[in-house]
Amino acid sequence: MKGTFTGKIGRWFRVTGEFEIPDVIPPVEPPPPPPVEPPPVEGKNILFSHDFEDNTIGNYWDSGEWSKDWFDIPENKAMNKDLTEIVSLGDRKCLMSVHPAGTFNPGNGSDGNGLHYKPHLPGAHTQLYMSYDVFFPINWEWTYGNKLPGFNAGHFDSSPEDEAPYSYEWSWGGGMGMSIQKEGNLAAYFYHHNKEHRWGDSLSAHYLMPRGEWTTVTQRVVLNEVGSSNGLIEVFVNGELKAGRYNLKFRNLEEITIDRLKIYTHHGGGDVRWAPQKTQNLYLDNFVVFNYEGEGHDRSPAGRVLT
Repeated sequence: MKGTFTGKIGRWFRVTGEFEIPDVIPPVEPPPPPPVEPPPVEGKNILFSHDFEDNTIGNYWDSGEWSKDWFDIPENKAMNKDLTEIVSLGDRKCLMSVHPAGTFNPGNGSDGNGLHYKPHLPGAHTQLYMSYDVFFPINWEWTYGNKLPGFNAGHFDSSPEDEAPYSYEWSWGGGMGMSIQKEGNLAAYFYHHNKEHRWGDSLSAHYLMPRGEWTTVTQRVVLNEVGSSNGLIEVFVNGELKAGRYNLKFRNLEEITIDRLKIYTHHGGGDVRWAPQKTQNLYLDNFVVFNYEGEGHDRSPAGRVLT
């Protein structure tokens, strides 16, 4: 299609010209479709939560409050009595774990080392998250390794010999049977049917734990379906996904479920190399155990941030 136009430039000039519009206008390329995101998980179910704001300052054992704060804890498997206190730290109350110089593991030395108790979880669970805040003081010294809380599933004293019970814990600075990481590298270590190391395998979060500030650590554990190797572990720091290990086989029996928490903080390792050279304390707060409705065995997308 052709035509003419007349226009005016400024106050004194008039211009006339021709234009031509093609009969067929080439199509405009549509924008690419947005990336396909996994379907959002549904509502968050909180199974357990506890901070220590209503607790009494002082020895946690002597107060008797530990038996009310957690699910069932057999008394003979409770925390070291003299190594656990409720204290004020900044603007919050929290749980303090004491690590005497020269001690390692919960039962080594005259007083033992750190926390070591396993509250039962009500119900049978195959996938859970646990979140908590942890604080290492400015003067904390990293050693070979330390435990942090995790999950437990199965019982060594009741499972068949060919059924390796699943056990999932946290470590920083390495873990049993793993390399030495003295800089405070956060890692998960865990037991599964195809583990490469006697004392469990390790998954680094590629994150150095800071000293002098609170950090929120979250773990996601999904047990495999019996007959499949589709279990997984994921590590989140301050809500952001840092690492994951997939295609894991934790169990052969439906009866094995996530049934206990492992509130561990002790040093160890099995010898004095794991022991701190001076007495030091770490602090825990804001425990939450939860899951999401409708979430299955799918791995989290890269960069996922928990809500």
